[in-house]
Amino acid sequence: MYERYTDRAREVMQLANQEAQRFNHEYIGTEHILLGLVKEGSGVAANALNNLGIELRKIRQEIEKIVQPGPETINLGKVPQTPRAKKVIDFALEEARNFNHDYVGTEHLLLGLLREQEGVAAQILMNLGLKLEAVAEEVLHMLGDHLRSPGIDPRRHASGFARMQDLPSQNLPAEIRAALLPFATQIEALTQEKETAVAESDFDRAADLRDQADKLKQKRNLILLDWCRRPQPDPAWLLWKDGAVAMIARAIDEERRWADLPILADALEEAGCTERELLSHCREPGNHGGGCWVVALLLDK
Repeated sequence: MYERYTDRAREVMQLANQEAQRFNHEYIGTEHILLGLVKEGSGVAANALNNLGIELRKIRQEIEKIVQPGPETINLGKVPQTPRAKKVIDFALEEARNFNHDYVGTEHLLLGLLREQEGVAAQILMNLGLKLEAVAEEVLHMLGDHLRSPGIDPRRHASGFARMQDLPSQNLPAEIRAALLPFATQIEALTQEKETAVAESDFDRAADLRDQADKLKQKRNLILLDWCRRPQPDPAWLLWKDGAVAMIARAIDEERRWADLPILADALEEAGCTERELLSHCREPGNHGGGCWVVALLLDK
């Protein structure tokens, strides 16, 4: 079951087993996995919880309030998991797949715990004054994915920044292409090294390489976000003729009518736009099949 787990994630499950025995419980519940995540001490989950002020002592105190200790003597050895704990394990695997990670780390286990909102672990976190969404946000921040909101499919974007993230590099402005190229090269190299590590079952090295790549992705995204914030379309363009520019941009985006980009450029120019790069990009021939950064900026308004 745990062959794709990192050493830290496996240690968490061993610690969960120990915590169950500490409480004389004949099962591993979500509360024991939460204890294991904190007690492990050095993984992404432990650091995220520590940043939020969650301590081992506080969790144990909450467990004692909610769950009665078991009989004085229990059978030692491997303790079975509750149905909710098993769901957490399944959710952790799903979270790893959602991040395109080839292994399960402590961060995926914690995200799995948060998804099982009826479990004791989620109840404990809420009793300690935390919102589950805030815990998930902290995990994503630790992973360098703080630009993504928890509970939102990363493939479904509403903002111009997210649309820009999805564009192929050749469809980005020349200034951004040049700034992002070194990151793309390094990320690709780290990804290939990570795949090699996974093939060799060296999951800890794969996790480390993943972390390095995620930090580079974070820096890349910040550059892109900063650029998206600079060239703000003039509101007057979007108000021209009862929002004609915005309607054209939306129709092009939704119906993938990239051949109509020159029409958008004409509308922008009539609305008062004099941004040469923006207008030229819409009018230049080429393959816009992956999207258009001008449309992305306009639809961010």
